[in-house]
Amino acid sequence: MFNDLNDSNEHVEVPTIGLGMTPPPTRDTVAVGHLHMGPVAIKALLDGAAKKGDLLSIARVAALQAAKQTPNLIPLCYHADLKRARVDFEIDLEVSRLKAVVTITTPADVSGEMEALTAASVALLTFYDMFKAIDKQMAITQVRLERVEAAPKNPNEYGEKLDNLINL
Repeated sequence: MFNDLNDSNEHVEVPTIGLGMTPPPTRDTVAVGHLHMGPVAIKALLDGAAKKGDLLSIARVAALQAAKQTPNLIPLCYHADLKRARVDFEIDLEVSRLKAVVTITTPADVSGEMEALTAASVALLTFYDMFKAIDKQMAITQVRLERVEAAPKNPNEYGEKLDNLINL
């Protein structure tokens, strides 16, 4: 009887399953900010006429450095383990402003709020520094959190009533 269970059958395929660890959950924090500029500065940005090189790339690098250095810049700021950072820019010609959008991804149990806000601020400060000779009226405004994902609940966590346990 037990020999039948051990006999191999060449036509039966055994599915494989992944036994590796699943990646830990993460969450995103998004911060935005605006740099109001005059038309001359916006035109210089769009034309790539800055003397210091590719300003978008320079501002992205500055923002990423700022995100990583946030605990060194803000006293008693908790160090967040950054998993990913993204810096995007949008130009609104109608109101003559540049918008910085920073997305910081951290482990689910940590928030990247301060890192996102710092990165957005430094990205805008970088543009300010690059264009201060062209435009004396620039203003950085509305640096704020746009979205903070809530930490996902642990799927293995039992409720108070233990409704998810099976009665045997």
